[in-house]
Amino acid sequence: MNLGEALAASAAKAPDRVAVTCGAETLTYAQFDALADRLGDGLLSAGIGQGDRVALHMGNTIEMAASYFACFKIGAIAVPLNIRLKAAEIDYVLAHSEARLYIGEPGFYQRSADTPDSCPPDRFYWVCAEPAAGVTPFARLLQAPKRDALPRARSSDPAVILYTSGTTARPKGVTHSHDSLRGTAESTFTLGFRRDDAFLGWAPLPHASGLMLQLLPAVLAATEVALVPRFDPAAILRTLERRRCTATFGLPAGLQALCRALAEGSYDVSSLRTCVAGGDSVSPALQKEFKEKFGVSIQEGIGMTEALPISANRPGRIKIGSVGPPLDGMEVRIVDDQGAPVPRGVTGELTVRTSVKMLGYWNDPAATAAAVRDGWLHTGDLVRQDEDGYCWFAGRKKEIIVRGGSNVAPQEVEDVLLQHPAVFQAGVIGVPDPELGESVIAFVSLRERGGCCERELIDFARRLLSDHKVPGKVHFLESMPLGATGKVSRRTLKEWLPAAFGG
Repeated sequence: MNLGEALAASAAKAPDRVAVTCGAETLTYAQFDALADRLGDGLLSAGIGQGDRVALHMGNTIEMAASYFACFKIGAIAVPLNIRLKAAEIDYVLAHSEARLYIGEPGFYQRSADTPDSCPPDRFYWVCAEPAAGVTPFARLLQAPKRDALPRARSSDPAVILYTSGTTARPKGVTHSHDSLRGTAESTFTLGFRRDDAFLGWAPLPHASGLMLQLLPAVLAATEVALVPRFDPAAILRTLERRRCTATFGLPAGLQALCRALAEGSYDVSSLRTCVAGGDSVSPALQKEFKEKFGVSIQEGIGMTEALPISANRPGRIKIGSVGPPLDGMEVRIVDDQGAPVPRGVTGELTVRTSVKMLGYWNDPAATAAAVRDGWLHTGDLVRQDEDGYCWFAGRKKEIIVRGGSNVAPQEVEDVLLQHPAVFQAGVIGVPDPELGESVIAFVSLRERGGCCERELIDFARRLLSDHKVPGKVHFLESMPLGATGKVSRRTLKEWLPAAFGG
C-alpha cells in the first residue's frame, strides 16, 4: 500500500472522524481524502506524471498536507521547501531536484536576478494566504476534470526528497520511499504515541519531523492532527487547549518557548500525555521546567533525516540527558575512525542498519556511497552507549574541536553552560589558534540582560570541565542564530566571529 492508498483506507475506515484542523478549518477524513484526490487530478492535468518532482513551499497548512498526499496518490515526488530558505537556496533546490512545478504561499519566493531563466520549474501555483475574490492559481488545480482512477505508485517508489540544512556543504536531497516513510511513522507508536492520540502539529511540515512524526502517524492511525501555521507559542498552546491534543513532537528551543508562554498566560494543557523531542540537546533544566508546567516528561531521542528516529527514551523509562535505547528494528553500532566497534562507555560514531532508512541522496551516488557502507548508515553523530543500551549524544563528528591534540565536543561545553541559571541558549565553536591548533569560543544568550558576566561563566565552566574544554572567550548575544530545524547554528556563529570580537 502506498501512502495515498493509506489515506484512502483511513477515510474508508473513519470517514466522519476529524483528520486535520488548522485554525478555524476542519476536514474529516472523507473530506481530506477527496481534497487530495482533486489536487491529484489537478497535478495530472498540469502535466505532472509519475516520478516528476513537485516543489511544495508552504507552512503548516491544510493545503500543504493535501499537496503531500496528492503527490503520493499519483506517484509524483514531493520536494518540500523550508519556509526560511532564501531565494538563492531555493534556486539550488529547484535546480538540483529538477522540479517541474512549484506550489507555494505568496511572499515565500521571489526569483532573484541571479536565477537562470532555465531554472525549473516553469509553472507556479500560488496559495493565497487570505481569502480573495476570483480564482487563485491553486484553486484552478482543484477545478481540473475528475478522472475515473489515479495512477498507482509502488510502495517502493520514491515519495519525497527532503533537503538537509547543509551545515557543512551544499544541501543533499534525502530520498525516501513510501515504504520508509510508512515504517518511520509506524515506529513512533513504540515511543508512546497511541493510535487514539490527537497530534499537536507545530513541527514544520516541510521538515522530516513534521512529516514523519506528526502528519503521517495521524493519517495511518486515522486520528486527528491539529496544525499550527507558524511557530507562535501562544497559538500552539491555544490549539493544544482547544483541540485537547494528547501527543506532540518538538525541538528543545520550541519547548523552552512554550514553557515561557505558559508562565505568562493561562492555558489548559492537561490533555497532553506524550512529548517527544529531538534535533538538539534537552537540558536537565528544561526537563525539570517542562515537567513542572505540563505534567509530562520530555522523551528525548536522536535521529536524522536519513533515518528517523534511531533511539529515544520511552514512557516510564527515561534517563535524563540520554537519547534513549535504539528503537525496535534499529541495529546500532558505535565505531571508531577506522570503522571498528568500540566498547560500551566509549564515544564513537553512531552507525545504524535498518530497513527504515533513505533510498539515498538524490542525484548524488558518491555521497550515498560515503554515507551507507556495507549496509550501515554512518550518521556523523558521536555517542556512547551505556551498559543498559542507552545512547548519550556527544556532538557531531565534523564539529569536534581539536585543542592541543585533545578533542572537545561543542555539545559537552554547551550542556555545561546551559546549567548556569542565567543562560538561556549556548553555542560553542572552535577557531584557529597558532599554538594549540584551535581554541574554544562560546556564544550565549541570557534569560535576563546582565544576568552574568564573561568571567563568571568561564569560572563556572572551569569547575565542571577539564581545562582544555573551558572556553577562552564568551560573547553575549541578544538572540542566537537558529538553523532551519531550530537548532543553534554553529556555522552562522563562525561567520559572525570577526564582528563579535572586533577582528
